[in-house]
Amino acid sequence: MPETEQLKDKELLVRLDTKVDNILKRLDTLDSLEKRVGKLEAENCVEDEKINTLGKEVEKLRNQQTFWSTLNSIGIAIGTLFGISR
Repeated sequence: MPETEQLKDKELLVRLDTKVDNILKRLDTLDSLEKRVGKLEAENCVEDEKINTLGKEVEKLRNQQTFWSTLNSIGIAIGTLFGISR
């Protein structure tokens, strides 16, 4: 093999080696990004559960409010009837 071809081959190998190194660095970055995405997804699930729990608590409070509002209205009606009858 002539020297110029060997030199070209060496240069090609150096460039390929550099490209492989860059690809490996990117793969390392992807691993850390995958871990971050996984962590964010887990946190998102926790936040969704908190939101669902708060929604259920709000619904309970609305039901209690309706109950006490109805009870209060009944009490006022009974009080009014007693007041009128006297």
